[in-house]
Amino acid sequence: MTGMSGYAYEYQLNGGYISLDGGYRVGICGELSHNRDGRAEFATINTVCIRVPQDRMLYSNECFKKLYDKSVYNTCVISPSGCGKTTFLKNFVMHLNETRPQLHICIADERGELSPKGLKNGSIMTNCNKSKAVEYFVRCMNPDVIVFDEVWSEVDFTAVHNAMLSGVPVVFSIHGTSTDNLVFQNHYNSLSELVSRVVILSKRLGPGTIEAMER
Repeated sequence: MTGMSGYAYEYQLNGGYISLDGGYRVGICGELSHNRDGRAEFATINTVCIRVPQDRMLYSNECFKKLYDKSVYNTCVISPSGCGKTTFLKNFVMHLNETRPQLHICIADERGELSPKGLKNGSIMTNCNKSKAVEYFVRCMNPDVIVFDEVWSEVDFTAVHNAMLSGVPVVFSIHGTSTDNLVFQNHYNSLSELVSRVVILSKRLGPGTIEAMER
């Protein structure tokens, strides 16, 4: 998976995954050790989890039109793991790419699995944490919307918050089942007043089932 060059994937391996061409992501589990800098590294690997991307459009244009008017609304996509957050975001980017080609879409694609093929007017940062990506986008790229996948840590939430406060619309995803049942409730509270749309996904009728689109 690394082409016999683990060093080339050091950033990803430290995050517990490897990204492959086509948006595939390989999660890794095993025994960790710590180097002299105190950073965790894999000493042995005992399990991998291969996640297969969906490039086809699974949602209608009418669904996505609820997420923007003159500009894209600040939107939070919520679902448990494996319920289609990344596919939803990827489909939305593909929709904007086709229907609103004048928009400059900036994608913080930390794990290399969010960016669709054939993006006409977009900028993509890969193998870069969300905080640094926001800094580049806001200061240098004149974005019309910034897209994040799987906002997880306090640093990630701060990056989303900073992007919103800068005046750039943000679309992001987090783990949970509703706004009342989030793993990151305290962090989300700082964003809730700025979020205009909430999409809740499940796999009740298969991965990507839309349970609600709330304002």
